[in-house]
Amino acid sequence: MVATTGSPAAALHGPWFGRTSWCILDLAGDGSAGRFLTVWQAWRATADRPRLLHHVLVASDAQLLLRCAEGSESNHPELGKLLAAAAYGLTRGVQRLSFEAGHVTLTLALGSMPNLLRQLQLQADRLLWSVGTGNSSLQPSNIDHVKSLARLCRRGAALGLDLGPQSSSRSPLSNEQMAPLFRQCGFVPTDSVRGPGEWELDAVFAPSWRDKTGPSLAAPLPRTPATQRCVVVGAGLAGAAVAASLARRGCLVQVLDAGAAPASGASGLPVGLLTPHFSADDNGFSRLTRVGARMTWQVVARLLPHGLDWNLTGVLEIRPAEKMRKVAEPADDAWPGMRDWDRPASDEQLRLAGLAATSAARWHQQAGWIRAEALVRALLDSAGVTFRGRSPVAAVNRGTNGWELLRADGAVLATADLVVVAAGVSSDALLSGILHLQALHGQVSWGMQTGSTEGLPDTQRQGTPAALHCALPPFPVHGKGSLISGIALPSGTAWYIGASYRRGQFEATGSADEHRENLARLATILPASAAALRGQFDAGEVTAWCGTRATTPDRLPIAGRIETGPHAGLWVCTGMGSRGLSFALLCGELLAAQMNDEPWPLERSIGLALSPERFNRAQT
Repeated sequence: MVATTGSPAAALHGPWFGRTSWCILDLAGDGSAGRFLTVWQAWRATADRPRLLHHVLVASDAQLLLRCAEGSESNHPELGKLLAAAAYGLTRGVQRLSFEAGHVTLTLALGSMPNLLRQLQLQADRLLWSVGTGNSSLQPSNIDHVKSLARLCRRGAALGLDLGPQSSSRSPLSNEQMAPLFRQCGFVPTDSVRGPGEWELDAVFAPSWRDKTGPSLAAPLPRTPATQRCVVVGAGLAGAAVAASLARRGCLVQVLDAGAAPASGASGLPVGLLTPHFSADDNGFSRLTRVGARMTWQVVARLLPHGLDWNLTGVLEIRPAEKMRKVAEPADDAWPGMRDWDRPASDEQLRLAGLAATSAARWHQQAGWIRAEALVRALLDSAGVTFRGRSPVAAVNRGTNGWELLRADGAVLATADLVVVAAGVSSDALLSGILHLQALHGQVSWGMQTGSTEGLPDTQRQGTPAALHCALPPFPVHGKGSLISGIALPSGTAWYIGASYRRGQFEATGSADEHRENLARLATILPASAAALRGQFDAGEVTAWCGTRATTPDRLPIAGRIETGPHAGLWVCTGMGSRGLSFALLCGELLAAQMNDEPWPLERSIGLALSPERFNRAQT
C-alpha cells in the first residue's frame, strides 16, 4: 500500500485502495497535465485500484494544458501521446477525455475559474490547489473562492495547497491569516511539513455542520453496487448507453425491450450522421452536442471497426446564406480549438460536392457517419449487461420488494432496485405523460451506388448505380436533408438520403410520397446528386427504412431522476430526437455520474436543464 505522504506521486492520489471510484479536483498550475499523467500511471501500476479514476482539471487556458502535456512526455511518453491525441478542439466550458476503456477520465473545465467552479458538479476525494502558477484568478484569501471549493469536496477530502516558490516549508494553512478562513469553510488545517516539490496534506474537509457519520478517507463509498438489481427499459441507443455506463461501474444490468432484437426502433437506423450543432454565440445546445460528439467518437473508435461501422469523414453543411450566419464559428481568437470543429468549407470541398465556390457552406471536421445498430449491439455486449427481448413493459410500479416491471396482463417481468426508463416515445406512457414527448416519424431512402453496367448502351448508363461514383460527394452532406454515400454492404456500396419529418405518426412502412420528399430536399442542397439519383427513384429501385423518434418541446434530451409523484425515484433517459448519436452516450454517463456522486461530464447548468420534470415545473 502506498503511503499518503512523503512521495509526490503518492500524495496526488492518496488512499484510494478498495474504493469504487476516486476523484481528484486539480486547480491547474504549471505541470497540471503532468500530475494527471502521474496519477494515471499510478492507477495503471496499482493492483487494488479504484474501478474509475476521475481527474477534474480547472484551467484558464487550454494552451497551458497542451504545453504541459508536451513537456511531460519524457516522464510518461506513452500516456503523453494518448493525451495529446485526445486533446483536440479544446474550447471554453466543460469537456471530457476518456482513456482505459472509460475507466480513466480527464474532465477539463476551461475558462474563468471562479465561474467554472459554479458549473462543476462533483464530490472530490483529493483537492490540489496551485496558487499563482496559472490560476491567479483564484485566491486562498478570498472566502467566496474557498466556499466554492468546499461545495465540491466530499467529507474527509484531503487538501494540498501550494502557494508556489514563495511558500515556506510549513503548511500555508498554519499561519494566523488563512487558518480561520479555511476553518470557517469546513477545512481543518494540519501541521504537516513539506519538502521541495511535495504535495503533503495541508487540510481535511471536515465541516462541523455535516453529518459526522459520513465516509472516512479509507472507507468504500456508497455506490450503485453490483448486488443491486438494475433494469433498463429500452434497448435503443439511450438504453444501451445507460446499461454500458452502469456496467462499467460494476453493476449487473438487465435490459428489457419489446422487440425481439436490440435497436428494433429508431436506433435501428442503417447509418446516421454524427454532426455537432454550431451557433455564433456557442449556446448551451451547441456545447452539449460538441461534448456528446467527442464522447461518442471515443467510444466507437474503441468498440467498432473503422470504415465498416463508422468513419470520421468530416461533414459538409449547406444552408441558405442568411441561415448560415447563425451557425458560423464564434469570432473568438482566444479559443482556436473551435477551428478543429468547424470552419468555412474549402473550394476543393465545394468542388467535390458539385457546388459553386460562392456557396454558403461550412466544414465540420469532427463529424461523420456511424451504424447505430452496430453501436447498440456493442454497448449491450459490455460485461455485466444482459438483454431480454420480447419483454414489453406496460407499467412500472413500486412494490414491497422494489420496483415491479409489469406486462400488459399484469404479469411481473422483473423486479429491481434501480430502474431507468429509456423506451423512446413509449417512455411517456410508462410515466403518466410527465415527459411531454412527441412522436416524429422519419423515413430514409436508400439504394445501391455500385453495380454492373456491362452490356448496356452508353445512352442507358447515365443514372445507373455504377455511374453514381462521380456524381455523389465522397463525404456526407447535410442541410435541408442529407446524403451519405459510399457505405459498404455485402451486395455493394450504398447511398442514403433523408430522413423525413412527420409529427405524430408511427408508420412502420415506407411511402412513395416521402421518397419524393427526400429527393426534393436533397435537390435544394445538392442538385447534381439529386439529378443523378432521380433515375433510381423513377424506376422504383429505392428502399425505405422507417422509424419513430422521441422529441421534446425544447429539443433537449431528457436525462435525470424523477423527484416527485408516484414515479419518484425512477431514472429517465430519452427524448434524443434526431441526435441520438450525439446525446445517448453523454446522457448515459450523466445518469451514472448523478447516481454515484461522480463528476458530471458537462456544465452543471446544462445537466440540470435535462431534468425529466422541467416541463411540469414550467407549468406550475
